[in-house]
Amino acid sequence: MSGQLQRWVYHTGLGRRAVRMKRYLVNRRGDGVHSPYAFHLISRIIRNPHPYYCFSELARYAPKPWQLGRRQAELAFRLVIGEGLASVCLLSRGESPVAAYLEATSRSLRLSYNLPSASKPQPELILVEDAESLELKALIRTARAMRLEHHRSLILVHTHSPSGRRLLQTLLRELDPEAVIDLVDLSLLVLCPTLTRGRYKAYY
Repeated sequence: MSGQLQRWVYHTGLGRRAVRMKRYLVNRRGDGVHSPYAFHLISRIIRNPHPYYCFSELARYAPKPWQLGRRQAELAFRLVIGEGLASVCLLSRGESPVAAYLEATSRSLRLSYNLPSASKPQPELILVEDAESLELKALIRTARAMRLEHHRSLILVHTHSPSGRRLLQTLLRELDPEAVIDLVDLSLLVLCPTLTRGRYKAYY
């Protein structure tokens, strides 16, 4: 490539976009991920291509613009199943179709829609579907309590809106999670002191 062409690629941003795309492609199946846990999470759960039987029935639910779409709800389902989670807190506005996906994972799943007090059992996963009107201090308090109560706890943030992206930056700063997986329109924060630290990008 000539020097003039290299400068054109750089200034148009094509080179930078190509680098970002390469990182997504490298990590999309877990390749290049050094943490065994993150590799398993990306390759066996996030990138699992096989549909569950219940997905065809659950697809009839029509989400609102601020809610998770079908593929995102299916990912939440896979995450609960793959991680063997027993308790989830779903934070959204009003009734959410993703609740049906979560309830379909297990009859024994403890699904709540409000953050628990400090004296109550803490969820293993907090799913922030909509960050509007969210009690940020309560969320951070709960996340810190989850870190103390569980060996590993998860926070899944829907980053479709500016408020969701601002929330993500605040959680990264306040909680300093051991692992972060960027899924383009979702971000998964993993709180576990024994994990190899890392940030990864992946498609699903």
